[in-house]
Amino acid sequence: MRWSNITFLLLPCVSLTFSVGAVQIPFLKLNDNDQISLSSDITIDNLAEDIDAGIKERIEVKEDKWECDVRSWVRAPDLRPSSVIPAETRLSANGSDCKDIEKWEVGLRFKERAIVKLKSKSLDANDFPKKPTFPKFNDTSYPQYDFNDIYFVGGNLGKDPWDEYNTQMKEYNLAIKNESLWDVDGSERIVFDITKELPYTLKDTKNINEIHSFTVQVPNTNFPPVEKHGGGFMSGGNGDHLLNTETLMEYYHLIHLSNGTTLDIPAGRTGFIPRIKSSSEKDRDGHFSTDIDLDTNRIQTGEEQDDLAWMFGRGRYGPNAPDCDESNMANFHIQVGSNMTEVIQGQNITLNFTLTRTGNGSEYPAYLQVGAGTQRNVTWAYKFINSDDEYHTLLGFDGVKNRQRFGPPIKMLQLPSRRELENMRDSKLRMSMSYSISDGRFPLGYGQSRYDIEMNDEVGKDVYQFQMEVTIPDDHFPSFDSTFESYRSMLEFRLTTIFLCEPLDPYTAKSEDTQSEDDDWTEYELPSRENKKKLRVGTHLTHTGSIPIHLALTTRHTTADEAAPAPTHYLDPDALGPVILLPSQQNSQEHSRLGVMKEESKDQLRKNRYSSARYDRYRPGNIGGGFLHAARLWQKKESKDT
Repeated sequence: MRWSNITFLLLPCVSLTFSVGAVQIPFLKLNDNDQISLSSDITIDNLAEDIDAGIKERIEVKEDKWECDVRSWVRAPDLRPSSVIPAETRLSANGSDCKDIEKWEVGLRFKERAIVKLKSKSLDANDFPKKPTFPKFNDTSYPQYDFNDIYFVGGNLGKDPWDEYNTQMKEYNLAIKNESLWDVDGSERIVFDITKELPYTLKDTKNINEIHSFTVQVPNTNFPPVEKHGGGFMSGGNGDHLLNTETLMEYYHLIHLSNGTTLDIPAGRTGFIPRIKSSSEKDRDGHFSTDIDLDTNRIQTGEEQDDLAWMFGRGRYGPNAPDCDESNMANFHIQVGSNMTEVIQGQNITLNFTLTRTGNGSEYPAYLQVGAGTQRNVTWAYKFINSDDEYHTLLGFDGVKNRQRFGPPIKMLQLPSRRELENMRDSKLRMSMSYSISDGRFPLGYGQSRYDIEMNDEVGKDVYQFQMEVTIPDDHFPSFDSTFESYRSMLEFRLTTIFLCEPLDPYTAKSEDTQSEDDDWTEYELPSRENKKKLRVGTHLTHTGSIPIHLALTTRHTTADEAAPAPTHYLDPDALGPVILLPSQQNSQEHSRLGVMKEESKDQLRKNRYSSARYDRYRPGNIGGGFLHAARLWQKKESKDT
């Protein structure tokens, strides 16, 4: 099947938010048991559904609408070790009840958490509810209707094969909620949470617009970089297990009201630019070469396929080989080398490849795709498991899935490069986009490279030698160890193969055995266009591999003093946290030790506690700078100043 010139219309994003009554309550600071505490003149009146956790909790609201719409911003460069970061913050409040505001503080916090759910080790496997088997059916399994019957009015009059499965799944989902079946553990580390009260004069007015300057004094501590999109990792495993991490580094406001209520309002995300030790120029120009045996997603003869795998096993990109290559096996090996041992964000690296095929059968290389990736490993989870195999099962990467474990690359929150800014500008001008994906070649994204053997070389050889130029994205995530996870920069290789035993187009081709005299008694059509080189559209399999790389941050982050003392890693017990200073405070203040990891209470055991939905639930609408990147706001200020 061939696709081309597909046009996608970019429609406005529609967001559904849930309003608690008619009250516009800004973000509320929660206590340890996640309950909202307001003053006695506020009554329990409404019930909100917690979408993330699937629970219900009481929300205390005023009988009368609290007329004050509060928004917060912070603009400041990204944090970095041994630095004094200038910053500005703004509080905007509008409404007749804004006179309740007595004081406000600006804060900066960095916290991390992880949670794992495993089958209880105290129970036998037979004690767990058995998950229903997905039914294997085809069109003949459905009720058959006579649509030409003049009295037929439609509707499902017979037994739908989904009905029984859906009923079984509802019963299974209820049974699986039994808490005694599970061991659930969660931990959180509030690395630092600092605040500073800002100047404020009580105002008997409904409009408040306060702007104040402050600085963040960062000690010589290396904190981890922040993910640009999202702030954590989640795996539902095979449906039974769960592993999740969350990270949050943000500015916020604490608004104190005359009735004793404290409002907690996010004011902007911030990134951290760690100091990554760079190789010397001599070491950087050294040569490296490594060998990789690529893993295959091919279903082996006799290998059992898990749930739903049978649905996707056949077809162009399924893990099953075609019948004409049954019982054969080809293996693929690459040798990759370069004259560079270190790569830098936003720059290219030249790679030399030798691709070798061994084994039997008709499976041969079609194209090799290369790109930068990040391998993340939730090291904290090994407190509850004993092997890599258990970890793979926890992630749902067992069996065939473990052989195709690549995820999307992780991007680092930092100021965008000129290229990224131009792309953002251009994307606003486009109302639609189109691209060709004919013959199975999807367009490459930024940072991806492809060598197309089928297009540019001779198919069917056992050895290929070629060279590729690979771009490392400007915001590629560097290697770093955090409280709960480890990140490793990688080069990832994805080899796609074809089967020469198949015709060029097995979906339309007819063998001589299937042709009959009736083929001469069909309507005339023009013959297919003759392509210069027609690519195969039959079965394709994927073989994967990766190698670690030493990634240096872009030269935009290079500090002038390379001889400065190495920063203390934030996992070191002696590491210190930042402090917030006002312009009136000339002398630096003493830095405090960082927080330690603590086990979560039962009430805190939720899949997500840092997600944006937690805030939107309390106050829909304009949240000011809550989820904006503070450094980009500062960048806009500087551009106006110049």
